[in-house]
Amino acid sequence: MKRKLKAFVLPLILAFTIMSCNKDDQEPNPTHAPDSGYINGYYIVNEGPFMTGSGTIDFVTRTGKKYQNIYLTSNDGQVLGNLVQSVAIIGTQTYIVVNYANKIEVVDTKTFRKTGTIENLPSPRYII
Repeated sequence: MKRKLKAFVLPLILAFTIMSCNKDDQEPNPTHAPDSGYINGYYIVNEGPFMTGSGTIDFVTRTGKKYQNIYLTSNDGQVLGNLVQSVAIIGTQTYIVVNYANKIEVVDTKTFRKTGTIENLPSPRYII
């Protein structure tokens, strides 16, 4: 009796497992800014690997739509640099502190297009 039960239960479990697996209905990363710009939501600061590579910034709208690496996509493929430490919005500008690169990138908050760079700072961490 146990063998018959195992012969029935195991294929049943396998069938349920296969049927429960499906692809998520996620759309690919949008390559354009949200209609309201990068204002109504929050930023995710990805520091990046120490001494190599580049940090990134993602944006999530209040409705949950995620935009990855918004600095790169808004600035024709330009990277931020190593160790993105923090982000602060002051007025209409967003300041991105890039620690190991010794700079602060300044972008327009709505479009995230670069408007300037503050350079030659010894290992900046935060801006107020």
